[in-house]
Amino acid sequence: MRRITVRLFVANILILLIPQIVLASKTIELFEDPGFERGFSVLKAVPNKRIQSGLIAPTKGKVVPVWELAQWGSHFEFANSQRKKISSNTIQFQGATKKIVFGDMGSSRSTLIFDIDTRKEYNGKLRKLGEHWPHLLVEQRFKKHPKITELKNLDYGIDYKIIKSKAFKQEGWNDSLHTAQFLAFLTIQNRNKKSKGFGDYLWFGIPMYDARYKFPRSHKSLDKGTGKFIYTLGENQFTDQISGSGKWIAIRSDLLPLIYEGLETAWENGFLKDSRNFSDYEIRAFNIGWEITGIYHVTSIIRNLNLEATMK
Repeated sequence: MRRITVRLFVANILILLIPQIVLASKTIELFEDPGFERGFSVLKAVPNKRIQSGLIAPTKGKVVPVWELAQWGSHFEFANSQRKKISSNTIQFQGATKKIVFGDMGSSRSTLIFDIDTRKEYNGKLRKLGEHWPHLLVEQRFKKHPKITELKNLDYGIDYKIIKSKAFKQEGWNDSLHTAQFLAFLTIQNRNKKSKGFGDYLWFGIPMYDARYKFPRSHKSLDKGTGKFIYTLGENQFTDQISGSGKWIAIRSDLLPLIYEGLETAWENGFLKDSRNFSDYEIRAFNIGWEITGIYHVTSIIRNLNLEATMK
């Protein structure tokens, strides 16, 4: 009798726990290594190509990064940057024009600092229309990439701060050509191999800073570099804090309904025309960092990065 009673007690406990277990299993974190502790594979500064040229990591042990560091449009390679230990848990890598700092490694408050000075990159000459510009981005292609129609929510979170944004203006400066932007992008891609539009994708942008404005403006048009549609909402969609204030800013937002809006806007503008089926599209990749089309020295810091997908 006692054994039966114990088994019934255990069974009742499991019945109570099962709904919670099932509920928990429906939410997955899409980012691997969101604290950047495994470092980066560094890509060569060759536009539109993915050629690995080295590795930087806060630890000296053998690591396999899931993140890549891109420096499109730069004239100075970062792979041979100098490693410097700032403190027991803060490591800096510095090159001729770029700097990456891993801070508070091993803690739940780990940070990543991006720093780029484009004075050497532009060599005193303002960028002209059609010319490339320097980037300092980190990227990850997701191993888990759910279809958007499988999702109930896609909750994005980040804390960031613009530490420095100094312009070196000169005669001929044009705000439409010369600025500094700190942004994040998700790639929303058609992965249905039976679809005529297989492989086509949307750039979904999350703006965080544009040196020209208190709040970065929305941008919904062709990306001339890739030929794909960019759907970027204004920053005040995500926060009412001025991004250049030098204070920490937190973004917490369900991106899923905005991604649906982005796809519909792309279709209205003649993009992704070979598939208008939402179920063809998946969350495939992410990048975050600086794009500098003017002569600037900029520094930013991020922490608490996450992207949680809640399944239906």
